[in-house]
Amino acid sequence: MGIFKAIASKSSTWAAISLLGLLLACYANSFHGAWQYDDFVNIVNNGKIHMTEISWPQIRKVLSAGPDFQIVGRPLAYLSFALNYLWGLDNPMGYHVVNFGIHYLAALILFLFVRDTLRLPIFDSRYTAQATLIAWLATLFWGCHPIHVTAVTYIVQRMTAMAGLFYIVAMYAYLIGRRSERTSTRVWSYGMCALSTICGLLTKENAVLLPYAILLYELLFFRTLDRRTVLKIVSAVLGVTAVLLLLSVLYTNPLRLFEPYTNRPFTMTERLLTQPRALFIYLGMLAVPMASRMSILHDIAISESLATPWTTGIAILGLLAILLFLCMLARRHRLFAYCGLFFFLNHAVESSILNLELIYEHRNYVPSMLLFVPLGVGVARAMSLFYYQRALRVMIFGCAGLLLLTRAQTTFEYNRTFASEYDLWRHVTLIYPNSSLAFNNLGKAYWYLGQPEKSCQSFLKAVELDNFNNTQQKGLAFYNLGLHAAKVEKNYLKALEWFEDARALLELSKVWHEEAQVRMQMADFAGAEDILKGGLKRWPDDPLLNGLMAINKLKMGEYAEAAKIATTALAANRIEDRIASMVIAQSHWLQKDYPAALEDWQHLLEKKPEDIVALLALAEMHEKLNQREMAVRYMQALLDLKGIDYIQNHVVFEVESENIMPYVPNEKIINALVRDITGKTKKDF
Repeated sequence: MGIFKAIASKSSTWAAISLLGLLLACYANSFHGAWQYDDFVNIVNNGKIHMTEISWPQIRKVLSAGPDFQIVGRPLAYLSFALNYLWGLDNPMGYHVVNFGIHYLAALILFLFVRDTLRLPIFDSRYTAQATLIAWLATLFWGCHPIHVTAVTYIVQRMTAMAGLFYIVAMYAYLIGRRSERTSTRVWSYGMCALSTICGLLTKENAVLLPYAILLYELLFFRTLDRRTVLKIVSAVLGVTAVLLLLSVLYTNPLRLFEPYTNRPFTMTERLLTQPRALFIYLGMLAVPMASRMSILHDIAISESLATPWTTGIAILGLLAILLFLCMLARRHRLFAYCGLFFFLNHAVESSILNLELIYEHRNYVPSMLLFVPLGVGVARAMSLFYYQRALRVMIFGCAGLLLLTRAQTTFEYNRTFASEYDLWRHVTLIYPNSSLAFNNLGKAYWYLGQPEKSCQSFLKAVELDNFNNTQQKGLAFYNLGLHAAKVEKNYLKALEWFEDARALLELSKVWHEEAQVRMQMADFAGAEDILKGGLKRWPDDPLLNGLMAINKLKMGEYAEAAKIATTALAANRIEDRIASMVIAQSHWLQKDYPAALEDWQHLLEKKPEDIVALLALAEMHEKLNQREMAVRYMQALLDLKGIDYIQNHVVFEVESENIMPYVPNEKIINALVRDITGKTKKDF
């Protein structure tokens, strides 16, 4: 097969080894990076991809793990995450290794694709002698560029890198098939091209542009640029577009793409006006990458009109001028024209009317693949021009090496910001001090670092700036402030205000759960029930909402109803097993069915032998039933397991949270048992 012969050649072996070494040097510090931002919702907290075995039921669940707004669902990307979880759970290192491997393979295939493209007959051997050097340089500049850190080190953006790998494999397979004279090779290559295209689409939707890139490749490198040929290619483009539109009907209503944005601070028109400026920002970062400019997100001003900001109209005219220039350039320099048109073509989806964020660095992963080919050609030509002047050749190659080294160093430094959530969002707030999203995520990082006051200040700063990318992010800021008011300040009235504001903007079950908890803490069980009913209408299978509803019924004195809710939800796998067991046990106890209650608690203890609550409950209940020996036995087991101080702190916590706990220990009984067993006098719980 052509592709395997290409990889087995000496030049390819040398390129593969050198690419691996240089890319490892750039990304060596990325393997210990932390989970970031969308990693949590898509991987860490996404139960659908938490595969425990390779079986069809689990694979089927994984293939539908994507959110509803994703048209196809990106099943292959989620399957790769699931396999990572199967072999390494939520340790991010394994995910980073796979991401790097995907990036390396994409770079290797890109090298082969560029090298073999330069050897096409259309160029009359112009680049043949230097094809390997040009391809190697172009691939290195692409692979080591810091703009790709968010596609490689940011774990969830494996979707982008993996789609990019399938994309370039499809392009290279098409090239092999197009050049081969053997029918078997052509069939195999075109089959690989089709398969890679499908895999790309099942990884990320922007792979839909691949057929257009292939048609443009066919036009510029295998056809004459006469009117008849151009019309044929245009007809093929229209045919491909028609097929894609028909296929899209299977997944979504195409008319929905034209619906007004309801969750954005910008309109569809404003997004289209802003995108030319975003493209020039991308080109600027690709040309002059600096760590001070690179960020997981960018705070770009919205173009409200052609004159606001003033660069909008200029950017549109500049974009049109570049596209016109590239089309004219195609007549004399097809290679350079294709590299430029490839960049803009592959931005067509994410720079369109789609309801997406305005700008992200990872969107350049595929578009920039060929952007450094002209640079490679320039270096190779300069070295050829001064072939007999060794000093100049060394100087030219040294300048190229120095330029590459600066790119690699920037990539290495940029990777440092992904070491932790705090490092990343502190970096973003320094670059974009007016970004509400950055401060909201910095507040989250402070929260997990155990610095609640700094966390609250960051959340308040985010709300004060009111510069969110969408309404959901604003709702999250309100939710975070509600958590701080409830958990840290214990100011439940203020917490309710924040949670109510969050519910108006955010469709997130945990907002309903937290607000219901606050109402229960305030002994407003009827109000909590209303909130829980509203939440369960939206998320009937949510285990936290079902569990809290059962506990709330327990606190309202509806013991039989509480047990019924817990039993029904448990049978449908819609409640945590431990919570259901505690509600059922406590319901039996409060209804004076003591044998059933003891049996329920004992059953929970058998499943979880070190369950503190079960041991406390059994000790207390046996003491109340005058079964002293059994009470001492369970309390002694708990003392051996955790010690006096831990028990004291745990009981204090349970009592302080009695309105949201299914079982609340009796302080006096527990205190007396501990004193009798240990002979020590402790202050009352």
